[in-house]
Order: sequence, then structure tokens, then C-alpha cells
Amino acid sequence: MTISITASRKDYVGNGVLDIYPFDFTVLASSDLRVYVAGILQTLGVHYTVTGTLPGVGNVVFVAASIPPLDAAIIIEGDTPLTQQTDLNAGQQFYEADLEQMVDKVTILLQQIKNRSALLPAGSPVGGPVSLGSRVALGYLRWNLTGTALEAMPMDGVPSTDAGAVAGIFNDIITKGPWIDARAYGCVGNGVADDTTAIVNTIAAAVAAGTRAYFPSGTYLTSAPIVVGDEVEIEGEIGTRLKLTAAGACVLRTIGSPPYLRGVRLRNLILDGGGYAADGLKVDHVINGHYENIRATNVTGAGFHLDYAQLCTFVNPMCSGNHEAFTTTPVNGLKVDTSLSSANTFINPTFEGVSGAGIFGDGLINSVFINGTSENNDIGVELGVTPIVSLYTQGNTFIGMDLEANSGGDLILRTSSRHNEFVGLKAGYLSPAVTMEGVRDTRFIGGTTGGFDLDADCENNQINGVRLLGDGATITDLGTNTLIIDVAHYSTTVKQPQKVPLGKDGTGMAKIRWGTAASVGDGETIAHGLGENPYTVIAVGSVTGEIVTVASSNATTFTVNIKKYDADGNIIPGTDNYIMWMVMV
Repeated sequence: MTISITASRKDYVGNGVLDIYPFDFTVLASSDLRVYVAGILQTLGVHYTVTGTLPGVGNVVFVAASIPPLDAAIIIEGDTPLTQQTDLNAGQQFYEADLEQMVDKVTILLQQIKNRSALLPAGSPVGGPVSLGSRVALGYLRWNLTGTALEAMPMDGVPSTDAGAVAGIFNDIITKGPWIDARAYGCVGNGVADDTTAIVNTIAAAVAAGTRAYFPSGTYLTSAPIVVGDEVEIEGEIGTRLKLTAAGACVLRTIGSPPYLRGVRLRNLILDGGGYAADGLKVDHVINGHYENIRATNVTGAGFHLDYAQLCTFVNPMCSGNHEAFTTTPVNGLKVDTSLSSANTFINPTFEGVSGAGIFGDGLINSVFINGTSENNDIGVELGVTPIVSLYTQGNTFIGMDLEANSGGDLILRTSSRHNEFVGLKAGYLSPAVTMEGVRDTRFIGGTTGGFDLDADCENNQINGVRLLGDGATITDLGTNTLIIDVAHYSTTVKQPQKVPLGKDGTGMAKIRWGTAASVGDGETIAHGLGENPYTVIAVGSVTGEIVTVASSNATTFTVNIKKYDADGNIIPGTDNYIMWMVMV
């Protein structure tokens, strides 16, 4: 017979019903087949029979009890024995069929050997047999430096000067471990291949091994959000990018089983939404998570979205159109909403170029932001909502953050924002004043702003030691019980009028001004310059012991009476006195 098909194997996937699977390559007998179902070798006569006219092609027919289940891998391959059963004796009658079957068997064996062998490509510079070299226990095979022969190498013997890809992979996997390397589980990372399944398998293997999943530099495409749970550690390096290629809620989500996920650690990753993802990183019901050098980009919602996150640390989180131009512009760099997230720490965050607020918090509690920037956005930081819905944003501390060039304002505090503190804030450059709507018990200590605008619903806020950028910057205060101390313009150093709470119960407010005057006589007038009629003149007195009283006061001046005793004990007018004074409205 002729043998025109070079294959010696057929692959199928079971559907749980079909029992007949054809093979179109030639075999000499039904015993010349090996059949596997889900990786398990089946037995002729027990699990299956063979039909057809042999030698030739035919069918594998599974018995009812052995029909391959749904999605089971089925392999049918030739396994002709390496034996010669035909004996041609001298003087015996010549049978053409016998000779043809002998030649057919040789052809079939050659096909099977070829289909199971690693072959050199046509035109390979290596000619003749390839030696495998001496055996090395627990070693691996590689081409030598000239590419002319294979050699065996121990696992720890990869030379650092080897320019081959194998050396690079082994150096990473072996010498940088322990970890699970994504390349060992099929990840390509070339920005073309779909690595979804390989990414999931890599992370699962790392969790099972109790170690971290390592993704070398590259672009790993995923057609679905990557979701990880408890005790997961994922590490990339500079340039490691996970990129979504289909619609999804986020690129990567860390989500805890009730009540919270613990032990998650992510480092050195770029989460690229590709214009498909709503969020870059979604932190959902996580406690004590650690996220370091994570950059989110090209999402439609928020780079970082927190939902019930507690005691998590974010080091160098970034969502920046300045670092890498957005192809899809996020609304927020960081978003906290719908639920409480508390006691989180953000170190050196960078949120730039988003269409909304770089940092938006509704339900953000007792968290700390240290240094970093939120600039070139519509809003730098927006805390709370007006009117209050259900959550408060309170107890947060911002230390040394740089807020500038935010067109809608560097800092907007809404009604549900209270009990927050801003220390050394660097704001006000090319930005409007800080806006405060119904805010309570919030403190500003040091730093700079473009001014303050407090509405009538604000209560018990403090502005202490702040410098105002721009000569026109000012404090518009319609609130109640605002404390204003040592506030001046940055360039002119002209100080703003001070305000302190008046009375033990803290009701009412006061503007205070103080000064000294020399060579003051009885009945003379002193200018205080407040521009308002003083509520009272306090702490007026003479350094030389004369009796100083206030005769009258108005919006700009007050008049003093100065008396002293003569040698006989009589009271006479005082002259040429040096006095100190303080007035308040």
C-alpha cells in the first residue's frame, strides 16, 4: 500500500458522549496504537477496541464505561514495535505483499521517530549527529558558545558572560530566587501574546509554594482582570507591565475573603488599562497590604480605587500623565468612596494630569499622606461631599504634599470633611484659594496656599503660620470660631489680621493687634489701624510705672490718659512715657 500521510498522531477533546474517534495514519495491527485519555494510558480490549481494515486506517471505539468525559484530552498515536516478524528464506516463493509490508513498517517507524524527535532545521550549520556531552546530575542541556554542539551544564554553572537566552533565564530563576518565574509557566511578555492563563497559573503556583510570583520586564497582555486573594506576593522589575486587552472593572484586584484579605504584597508593576479598564488597582477588603512602586495608567476611572482598605501601605503610588502620556485619561489618581477605608499610609504619591481630583476621599479615615504631589489636575485633593450622604472623611493628616497648578483648586474640603490636619502643605502656585464648605475642626500648620475661602457653615478651624502666595491672596472667613495666627504673604511678609476665640466657651471671635508707642503724654491719641471699632483695648501700660487708662477709641485710634504721683503723693498728668498696647475687635 502507499503511505501518503506523514503524521502518526491524532488529538481530540472529549464531549462526554462520543465513543468513536478516527485515526488517518497507517498502522499494521490494532496493537500498534497507544491511546491516552486525560494523560492516562488506555488498554486495548478493556477500554477500547479498533475497527477498520488493517493494515490501514481505522477508528478507536471506546466501550460504554470508558467514554472520554467532557473536555478530556484524547491522544491516539502510532506505536509500531521495533521488530521484524517476516522471514525470507532462500529458495522460498517470493510474495510481493510480504515485501511491501516490510517496507511499510520501515516507513511507519521512520515517521514515528521523526514525529517524536527534536530535529535540526534545514540548512543548519551543524552537520552530522549531535553529541549530548557528558552527563551532569541535575543539570541542563544548552548549545555551546559557537552553536555547533550541545553541552551539559550544572544548574549553578551558567557563566555570566554567556549571551544566550538560556543563560539569562537560568541566572534569573536560579540565582535571584527563591520565587516562581512567570516564564516557567508560559508567560511571554512580548506585548503580543495573550498571557492571561499563564499569569493566573504563575500566581497560583507561587501561592501553593509559599513564595512570590516574579514577572521579568516586559508587557504581559491579559484579556481579563487579574484577581488575587490571601497571602499573595507579586513582584516585577523596571518595565514590568500588565495590560488589559478587553473590557474589565480593573487591571488587577486584590480582594479578601470575609472579613479581610491579609498578606498581599505587590511591587514594581505598571497596571495599564489599555482604555478598557475602569480602574488600575482595586483594593477591596484588604488589611495590612503592601503596595510598592505601582503605577496605574490609561484607565477610565481611578488609578487606585480603595474599598474597605485598612492598615495598608502605599509606597510611591503613581498615576501620572507627566511620567507617561495617557492614551486614556483617568478621572482620579486615588479614589476612596462607597465604604470606609482607614489607617492607610501613602508615602510619596504622584497623581498628575487626571481630569478630576488627584486624590478624592469620601469615607477616608485616619490615614496619612507623606510628601508626594497632586498637580496639573482639575483638583489636587478633594475630601468629603456636600451635602453629607452617609460617610465622613476625618482624622487624616497630610504632611508636606506639593499641590500646584490644579485649575479647579489645590484643596477642596466638603461638608463631610472634618478633623483633618495639613502640615507644611505646599499649595497655591497657579491655583485658587483653599475652598472649605461646612468644614469643622480642621487645622493648617505652616506651608503655603493661595488663600482660604471659608463659608458660613465652617466651625472651629485653625490656620496657623501659613504663608499666602501672591499679593492678592487673602483669607475670606465667614465661618465661626476660626483661629488665625501668624499668617502673612509669602513675598511681602505683610501679615493678615489675627483671630482668636473669645471667651471661655469659645463663642465669638476676635481680631488682635498690638504695638508700642514712645513719648506719649496724657490725652494723646494712638493709631491702631484695625479699621473697625475696637471691642476693647487691653494690656495698655507704661514701662516706667505710670497709670495708663483708655479715654476713648474708634475704628483707627484710641486716646489714653496717663497719670503719675508727685513727691507729695498727688496725681498729676504724665508726660514722655513709653507704653505698650493691644487692641481687639
